[in-house]
Amino acid sequence: MGILDKITEPLKEYVSVFDFIKGLSQYNNQNLYDVVTYLNHYDFAENVTVYFIDIDYKIEPLEFDCYNNELRSKLDKLQTASYLEDFVWSNENFEKLKSSDKFKLIESLADFANIYNTVHWHFSIQELASIEPLEGLLGFLGNDRIPITLSEPQAGEAKQETVILQRDPLLTDLDIFNILEASCLISGDDPIQIEICIGDTYFRQNNIEYLKAEKLIRAGIKSGNLDHDITRQSLQNFLKIKGYIINGFNDNLPTLPTPQTDSQLLQKVADQQATIDQQAKEIAELKAQLASIEQASDPNQSHTPAIVDKVLTGNSQSAVTKLIYSFMREHNYPLDGKHKGAVNEILQKLTNSYKVGIAEDTIAKWLKLVNELDQKLK
Repeated sequence: MGILDKITEPLKEYVSVFDFIKGLSQYNNQNLYDVVTYLNHYDFAENVTVYFIDIDYKIEPLEFDCYNNELRSKLDKLQTASYLEDFVWSNENFEKLKSSDKFKLIESLADFANIYNTVHWHFSIQELASIEPLEGLLGFLGNDRIPITLSEPQAGEAKQETVILQRDPLLTDLDIFNILEASCLISGDDPIQIEICIGDTYFRQNNIEYLKAEKLIRAGIKSGNLDHDITRQSLQNFLKIKGYIINGFNDNLPTLPTPQTDSQLLQKVADQQATIDQQAKEIAELKAQLASIEQASDPNQSHTPAIVDKVLTGNSQSAVTKLIYSFMREHNYPLDGKHKGAVNEILQKLTNSYKVGIAEDTIAKWLKLVNELDQKLK
């Protein structure tokens, strides 16, 4: 290894802004507008750290908001210019684009591809891998850059070994953390030493890992995933989700439930709607039976279906009460009377939807009888 290789080796852990945007589009075969819109949706520019690599290969984070604002401005311009353009960013497509008349898009791409942004503006690959919305999209950075998933392996898969980090017990035993302490829990630095050196001239150059950790903690607070006063429990869960498992701190937490995907949630809604529709059908059938019983209880009543609500007495009323009670038990409707208003509203809407509407006070009387029967049977 040459003398220069020693100082250029760390650059492998960074990717230029240009290569990042291009890679997301090309590797995932997504048009540029979709890529930029996706990043803007998750406020990517506001929450990522931009790193400046100078001519001497010194790496320094650009902590000022003006750099994040400039990055967002560039993304916004690119989003506008690529609107309605089915452009996947590759070298071949870029060459074709240069011979077209789509000057706005060419100008926006050139802005990202200019020598200043390509050479000097970078993102930390490790930090990109910790951003949840980018999970599964970073294959162009190499398989070893894809974030580790903490979910249980599927059948036939080998269980992935999780690295347990060792930290000072005096730090892991705290109940409340400030930003410095929480950041040191990630980076492994001594909080006291960081506090002493924080004003040094070369602090930023010498404490890159700490600064990346601090950026992650501040982003967690800003997004609401961490308490403003960082509690032990919120930090334990936050670091576990981010893939930082620390001995004696969050290595024995219960496994968090896997969030459902959009398709799973849609299927759940569809299943619930099917259940509601089936219950509505059964209620309509019961209403027809109730109408028949009402007619049978009154010899002077015609045999045409009755729409007007009738009040039953004696044995008929008892039988109908038992019938409604059985139906409500079967379909898990609350019988304790505490939710009678909601149940009344559901039943009234169902009868109206099938054009056999029953007055609200009539339904309330039947629910009262059902509740009384439920109390007797307990």
